[in-house]
Amino acid sequence: MYVTNAETTATIPLAEVQDMYFSNEAGGESDYKMGDVDKDGEVSIADVTALIDYLLGGDESAINVLAANVNGDEKVSIEDLTALIDMLLGGNR
Repeated sequence: MYVTNAETTATIPLAEVQDMYFSNEAGGESDYKMGDVDKDGEVSIADVTALIDYLLGGDESAINVLAANVNGDEKVSIEDLTALIDMLLGGNR
């Protein structure tokens, strides 16, 4: 994963990303946990279900699209579902 700020771009191993929170606003008002697709504050099998529902044509407003982009490629796809399941099973992140 690449992280860019005003000064530099850094590469962060995905294993370290699992516990990061991201914000698009000053003050952290839109903080979320990567993988928390259903917006309940935890990463669990319920997030897998929510992501499957979304991928099968569900409503985007029912999920956190940013948190659903688990693999960091800026699109939500089956690859994110695989990465989320891997995260939950403790595999490579």
